[in-house]
Amino acid sequence: MNKFLKYFIIFCLVALGAFIFYVQLKEAENKQPTVYIDNYSGSTVKIFRKDEIWVELENESSLVKKDLKQGTHILFIQNLERNSLDTFRMNIRKENNYVLNLFGKMTYYEGKVTYQTKLGKGNNETFEEREIIKSFFQTRADFILERPPNTIEEWSKNPPYKWANAKMNKKYLRRKNQIW
Repeated sequence: MNKFLKYFIIFCLVALGAFIFYVQLKEAENKQPTVYIDNYSGSTVKIFRKDEIWVELENESSLVKKDLKQGTHILFIQNLERNSLDTFRMNIRKENNYVLNLFGKMTYYEGKVTYQTKLGKGNNETFEEREIIKSFFQTRADFILERPPNTIEEWSKNPPYKWANAKMNKKYLRRKNQIW
């Protein structure tokens, strides 16, 4: 009986380990890269992928966020009159964020904000920004085309203890016309 119990426990532990590995593998597979499609072209555009409408951007300042599988994707961009405006080829890699700047109409700035908490008082400071003038690029920003929060407590699920000193860096991506 003792030997049976020992093998049963070993079997259960191996099965549990295999299950945890399987769940993590599936979670990594299901996490798809995100593409932020930014339209500053001044007109309504439709983007076709695999001969179907993938995205329709209705006005000149539209922003759409779409998940895409890893791989190479060819997009056809048309206006309302169904005139072909552009063909675009994107190479998407795993678990990254991308920005598709339609027709290269916008300039972006990527910067870093440092949050520091000293004895319960949260503040932040920003550093020099890097200019990006591309039609398609990868970003590792934490805050994409949105204003970074003013304090750690606003974005952190587990804010640092109020009596502790904490310093955290986060990256952001903004449009040229977004003044924070």
